[in-house]
Amino acid sequence: MPRIGPESLSVRTSTLKGYIMIAYDVEEYQVAGEPGWMDSERYDIDARSEKAASQSDIRLMLRSLLTERFQLKVHSETRPVAMTVLVVAKGGPKFGPTFHILKDGDPPPNLDKFTGRHLAYPGISIKDFLNRLRMLLGRDPVTGAFGQPVLPLLDETGLNGRYAIAVDTDTAGTWAAMLEQQLGLNLEDRKVPRQVIVVDGGKRPSAN
Repeated sequence: MPRIGPESLSVRTSTLKGYIMIAYDVEEYQVAGEPGWMDSERYDIDARSEKAASQSDIRLMLRSLLTERFQLKVHSETRPVAMTVLVVAKGGPKFGPTFHILKDGDPPPNLDKFTGRHLAYPGISIKDFLNRLRMLLGRDPVTGAFGQPVLPLLDETGLNGRYAIAVDTDTAGTWAAMLEQQLGLNLEDRKVPRQVIVVDGGKRPSAN
């Protein structure tokens, strides 16, 4: 994990692709065109500023460092990216005991009634809930076997705030079917325009 402080940036054993993600504040799928070594060879970076700087300033300094040390050349463009998008189903969210919003001051719900077959979250945003499902969506809910790689995920439900959510996984069907039947949420595969950082060139750095 990168440590970004008011005067420093410290990252251990990251690939150059990882540093590009930090420098440009993008996800892995938003970096394209990099040669294999940029996604396999690992480097340590410790950078310091002479005075306190914002995270955006630190990221700009990291961009300069990557240009200097790796002769990195990139450009930004918008491309259609295959993504799995979480949306509200046609009938609307199925709010109830296992899916409801938590208001400020509400005590955490009692999840003791849910068994081990449930995915239960006492208070979580929809975006964070979708992130928790990132790995599960690549698994068969019955056998647990991993299938196809999961596409990047995007929350377009428009549901804000924190929610108590419990999904019963001991039911027939796919993850998408369970979310629709139990929560009233749909998973749709779409092409979504996204900013992509395209690598135009770069070289391995010389030794310090």
